[in-house]
Amino acid sequence: MNDTKALVKPFELVRGNASNPDEDRGYVLELDLDLLQRSGNWKEDLEHDVLVVRFMWDSKLTEGVRVKYEPPSGPAMVAFPSVLRLHDIALQQSVYLAGYRVSLIPRGAETSELNVPKIREGKTLLKNEEKGQIVSDYLAVGGDSGAPVFMFARGGAAKLIGIHIGRQDCSTPEGPMKCAIATPMNYIFLLISSFK
Repeated sequence: MNDTKALVKPFELVRGNASNPDEDRGYVLELDLDLLQRSGNWKEDLEHDVLVVRFMWDSKLTEGVRVKYEPPSGPAMVAFPSVLRLHDIALQQSVYLAGYRVSLIPRGAETSELNVPKIREGKTLLKNEEKGQIVSDYLAVGGDSGAPVFMFARGGAAKLIGIHIGRQDCSTPEGPMKCAIATPMNYIFLLISSFK
């Protein structure tokens, strides 16, 4: 969507990994964005720059969602216990972005690498409860918006902490830099709970 809340294009493909990492193709859905927006299966939070689309309801695909490819093992899932809310996120801890750096791919180049996220590491610098943001120093580029941000908890379990939404200028003891901004999962859960 653009700044006036208008759709930039009518359809979008959504890709997800297969449950079995040995499968060479992941899950692919085609979304009719206009239909989803009108059907009530679309919830947005413009203040925190996030959007949630409901793909299934009552074990059926929602109107406007079509499966283009389903891997034999099904889609990979993130269990709710694998999520950290804002107040549970520690500062100065390693954090990882699993982003899709489309801005780094030359025009006309083979884009199959877009199906494989580039993992980048940084540290959590600040959690701003008033603005609802997690500020980190991982390198983010065009195409990373909407990518998951996670950290590893004790015992080595990966925990999803937020969704990357952009960059901003920051002042640090080391000097000025571009900081990465993520919306915490708290706001995603609020959107999910607003579905009827």
